[in-house]
Amino acid sequence: GGRPEEAPGSRASRQAKSTAYPWRFERQRAAMCGLHALRNILASENAAELRREDMSEACADVVNDSLAPDANGVVSDPQRPEDHEKPGGWYSAAAMGRALQRTNAYVLLLGHQLRDNPDALFDPSSAGVVVNQDDEHWVSLKVHDGAVWLLDSLQRQPIPKTYQQYIAYIKR
Repeated sequence: GGRPEEAPGSRASRQAKSTAYPWRFERQRAAMCGLHALRNILASENAAELRREDMSEACADVVNDSLAPDANGVVSDPQRPEDHEKPGGWYSAAAMGRALQRTNAYVLLLGHQLRDNPDALFDPSSAGVVVNQDDEHWVSLKVHDGAVWLLDSLQRQPIPKTYQQYIAYIKR
């Protein structure tokens, strides 16, 4: 918990703490980065592990909700399953959000909003943040032991970042 020390010249401002990441970390299989991003961030929570079937059900829920007529009997924005789930395992933000609703964890599903409020990651009630990079790849960010951890399933292991490195990462 808590934002890392960031006083100019302090050890923490130059280097992330060197402790090991304590939770399970999944590396990418197929194109299932969304599922891995959610599992990686939920590994520290008492939430049921999400399965690919759970993600497909979440996609179906989003599509079904989009097909429901409004008060005037009009379906204004009908969605298709392929809008929310690709064969290799890619999921839309709407599907990711619906899948998170099925867990007991509080996870922020953000992208550009994090640039405007980078300290949202340090909310003590949050398990972390799930971010989509260029509508192509999902990663997670989590705070543990004074470091921000980048949980990118394409990497070999979680990557600790200082506060300054974290800010530079989300600003790009």
